[in-house]
Amino acid sequence: FKHIAPQWDRLKKEVFGDFDLNTMIKERVIFNGNVADLGCGTGEHIEKLSKEISHDFIGIDSSPEMLEQARLRLFRTNNAELRLGELEHLPMKNEEIDTAIMNMVLHHISQPKLPIAEAYRVLKPEGYFILSDFQKHDQKNINEIMGGSWFGFEVDKIKNWLTETGFHLKEINAYPVNQGLTINVFTAQK
Repeated sequence: FKHIAPQWDRLKKEVFGDFDLNTMIKERVIFNGNVADLGCGTGEHIEKLSKEISHDFIGIDSSPEMLEQARLRLFRTNNAELRLGELEHLPMKNEEIDTAIMNMVLHHISQPKLPIAEAYRVLKPEGYFILSDFQKHDQKNINEIMGGSWFGFEVDKIKNWLTETGFHLKEINAYPVNQGLTINVFTAQK
């Protein structure tokens, strides 16, 4: 991410094409209170949400370079705070947020169940968790473009991680994107 942060939005477009994942996630989120974008990257999702919703946003990313791009993007946004931190050890208090979003991040994490448990920890009771990531695939070129430790995930694997953590799964939606890939969006509640 250190080297690709300035090109990240363009690289995502190569894979997602015209599919607007941010809008799909926005349609699934019940906005009560503050919202955390876990793995916020360049801040694109916070930027779009903050224009339509007056809640407070917290963006967390482990890459200083990605956060710098987010700072540049969000410098006029007065309801967003950015924090440097690992998703496996979120820089947040227990039950600090009402909604957590983890958008296309899990495949970058070597132990993906850990950030799911952390999301559960920082969510208030009855808070919502929106998780999106690739359906399991075998396309090495996608990992070369997007990076990551995993080639997506089987739906049942993420369902099990969510329920084992304590989440109540509300719905799963699948969206085809470029290059024969599918993005799954999981909506769960604490």
